[in-house]
Amino acid sequence: MLSEIAPISPYRNQRRAYESTLSLYDVTLPTRRTIRKLYRHLIELTYLLRPWLDTPDYPTVFAETRLRTFVRTAKWSRIIETLLHLAPMTHRHNDRVLRVIHDIRGGALTSLTLYLQMAECGDLLARDIPQMVLLANDHAKILRSMIVDLDRIRYTLDELFVPQPIGVITTTWHAKHYRIPSGHTAWVTVECPVVEYVAESMIELAALERVLYNLVNNAVRHCAHPHVGIRITPSPHFADMVIIEVWNTLDAQQYRRLLQLCPDANWQRLVRESLSTTGSGLGLGICADIVAHMCGMDHVEHVMAARYFHVDATSTSFHVQFAWPLVDPAQ
Repeated sequence: MLSEIAPISPYRNQRRAYESTLSLYDVTLPTRRTIRKLYRHLIELTYLLRPWLDTPDYPTVFAETRLRTFVRTAKWSRIIETLLHLAPMTHRHNDRVLRVIHDIRGGALTSLTLYLQMAECGDLLARDIPQMVLLANDHAKILRSMIVDLDRIRYTLDELFVPQPIGVITTTWHAKHYRIPSGHTAWVTVECPVVEYVAESMIELAALERVLYNLVNNAVRHCAHPHVGIRITPSPHFADMVIIEVWNTLDAQQYRRLLQLCPDANWQRLVRESLSTTGSGLGLGICADIVAHMCGMDHVEHVMAARYFHVDATSTSFHVQFAWPLVDPAQ
């Protein structure tokens, strides 16, 4: 059982946006060109597939033809290869850049790339196409929120006060068969009895999506059984917060690997020390940092001491729980 979030809250009304953003000119020229190209193609993809989102019974074969042409002309595999190998080597000494690059390479792009591979092989299903539109749109939005001069016009629109309902999480994730290129898949379900607003703008919603995509990608990669859960509940202490939890199952071997990383079962070390059985280990730290900023805290240590971001594991399951401030749409 996860511990309840502790009430400490001189911070909780000091809501402020996530500050770990970049300019295109904070990265090298090759990385800058790759990010611009990726973003341009994400926007192109949302327009290309929009008819299938508006009219789901459009023939899938037409979408596959368009997508095969898109993958070839966009040189998609080259873009992904550049993101995977060039950026980490170029910016290895700049932690802020590394964290943004981590989410440029991850997020919704993780699943979208696999769908494009399926389209290229002719394995796409009709139900996959609307999901591809949502993934491309989400990742474009996340890129704009992290790189402020990538698309100044859309970024300005994203900053407008347009409260976002909590239902967008259910729309994005509930009853979705989520796939990632490693070959792992999972059925994602959402429990959300809450009817509130979780973001003042698209920029804040993108920050929440960064957290969820990081956590769900990790959960799918490590789930022992192909089921990942998202649970959203009211905070037991504060009326202006919700508690969001992402969980997945573990098998005995996975649990032993976790104990090798944290022999004392102090699972918060996974966040503080960027420990991971696979990958860079940056994901949980990025999530905790975003939650800290959204809750008005200055440091990840503060948010973890307050249990506003908390990791727990048992021999059969892994849980990440975090607090998220609500929005008054009438303010």
